[in-house]
Amino acid sequence: MRKSHQLIGTDYRPLISQHKDELVLRKQSYGQYHKPADYLDSFKDFIAHNVNQSVALSVVSIAPKT
Repeated sequence: MRKSHQLIGTDYRPLISQHKDELVLRKQSYGQYHKPADYLDSFKDFIAHNVNQSVALSVVSIAPKT
């Protein structure tokens, strides 16, 4: 904690404002999807349709052969 206080108001991290912070809104969003499951289903479809288009996707989504 002391280390973080040392950085406040320095040339590295200048103090820009004196006002107190206030949380105005907290919102969890899944983009155009209404539920986490909708987002996950869309991601699963994305992987299935693009696995052959990207080497990185194929590496992380296909289990190694044993």
